[in-house]
Amino acid sequence: MMEHCLNYQKKMNKIVVWDHRLKPSLQEACSSSSDMSHLGNRNYMDFKMYSDDIRLIGTDDDIYDFCLKSKFQIQGSWKLATTKEHLKLYKENDNKLLMINLI
Repeated sequence: MMEHCLNYQKKMNKIVVWDHRLKPSLQEACSSSSDMSHLGNRNYMDFKMYSDDIRLIGTDDDIYDFCLKSKFQIQGSWKLATTKEHLKLYKENDNKLLMINLI
């Protein structure tokens, strides 16, 4: 699926908008804590699962290159209609690839 998405983007060179769902991974939630013992502080690592959705706004070539270089593990992708708001955000970013974290 992702390969099809990237091949399609490579063929066209216009401003497009893609949403990508990234595969869940572990993220550090707490790096240290204190048990107040006579042995001193002990460090604990706690992790939580997270998954992000990102929106990429840019040219097909920019998005293609970004996806290859970032090595994100993408679970799913879908193309959105490009709106005036997307074009405005792209222009405000000096016509460079824009990545937006979606909540």
